[in-house]
Amino acid sequence: MQWNPSKKKNNEVTCIICGNTTPLKEPKSTEDIDKTVDKRILSDLSISEKIGERLVELIMSIGSDKNLDEEEQRLRVIDVYIKILEKIKVLK
Repeated sequence: MQWNPSKKKNNEVTCIICGNTTPLKEPKSTEDIDKTVDKRILSDLSISEKIGERLVELIMSIGSDKNLDEEEQRLRVIDVYIKILEKIKVLK
C-alpha cells in the first residue's frame, strides 16, 4: 500500500504537508478511452504494413531452423500477428 499525504474535499485534492490544492479531474469513461485507442490504430495504417512485412519474413523462414523450440516460437509469433491484423480489420 502506498502512502498518500493528501485529502479530498469539494472536488479538490489538498496536500496535507504543503497545503497545495489541485482540482479533481473527471475520470474518462472506458468508451472515450476505446475511441482514442481506435483512432490511434486506424490512423496509423503503417502498423498493418509493418506486421505484413514481418509476417512474410517469418513465413519464408519456416523450416530453415533445426531448433524446434525456435521454430515453435516463430509459429506463435506468426499466430499473434495474424490475430492483431484481424482485430485491426474489425476496428475499421
